[in-house]
Amino acid sequence: MSIEEGSSEASPLLARNGDFLPRPNDRKSEVSGLAAMCFSSFFFSVMAIFVKYSAQTFPSMEIVFIRSIIQFVLAVTMCRYFQVPIFGERGLRWALFIRGLFGAVGLAMNYYALTQLYLADATVLFFISPVLTAVLARIFLKEPYGMFESIACLLCTIGLLLIGKPSFLFGQNIPDSTDIDAEKRLWATGASLLGATMSSISVVMLRQMGKTAHFMTHVVYFGGSSILFSGFFTFFITTSSSIPNNFISWAVLLVIGVTAFIGQSMQNKGVQLAPAGPIMLMRNFDIVFAFTFGILLFNEVPDGVSIIGTLLIIGGTLTMGVGKWFGFSKPVDNSRHS
Repeated sequence: MSIEEGSSEASPLLARNGDFLPRPNDRKSEVSGLAAMCFSSFFFSVMAIFVKYSAQTFPSMEIVFIRSIIQFVLAVTMCRYFQVPIFGERGLRWALFIRGLFGAVGLAMNYYALTQLYLADATVLFFISPVLTAVLARIFLKEPYGMFESIACLLCTIGLLLIGKPSFLFGQNIPDSTDIDAEKRLWATGASLLGATMSSISVVMLRQMGKTAHFMTHVVYFGGSSILFSGFFTFFITTSSSIPNNFISWAVLLVIGVTAFIGQSMQNKGVQLAPAGPIMLMRNFDIVFAFTFGILLFNEVPDGVSIIGTLLIIGGTLTMGVGKWFGFSKPVDNSRHS
């Protein structure tokens, strides 16, 4: 019996009395999930712009802490509005907390990398998470991972590398990259890779839980876990902190919190409706939106290599969409290699 049918022999990642509620697998639900992820990418891209701006004034953990408070308050408010349990069912609470903690660590590591690395390097490193998610979903959720998924992952990975132009592949001739201390770059690179891994685990756990908990409840736990994690570092580990002292600072942090809340809500809803692999590949549109904002707001016209990378990402996403829509994706048969 497959996971989609509610088998008790599903992944060991989560268990709720040995039972899982069924998740929708029809194409309409998948399209709705992919659309939700597209909106999520837009709001996360807006958030990233303000994170990079605010990093000039506030440490990364403090940004995460304030964002998490805003997100938590908004999530609790929306749970009351939707009349859903704020903390979910008793049998799910530890799983929700653990899932939120993985996401919180991933978020914190990503913010740290964004403030320490050249933006392209941090982005391309963190966005290996779609590939990790697809692999983990295949291992733990037994979701299909066939030819279309493999082609899409390959195209998106190459596209991300072309857009990001990480210095470990393209050398040091990258703007704003030569002035970064080698040791600092090493730590930030490790943080970004750790963040991508934590984010992938979080998404796979969310996908496995399906609709056993309202998507807004997941946001509550994500915000709460982030408050605990980032608050510990802000008050007990970080040596420097800065209290917002003017309207612009508060406004920037408020925008980060609100856009993060909307983006997280859309992501959780999307993950509940569509398979983990293509859902996370849709997050690659963060980069497409980032390039668009760069051109419109900062007059940053991408070079030819970056344009090719963008087209590869779009092509990979379309490949995945076509495969899913027409039902071409089949599980990879690993028996021949065993």
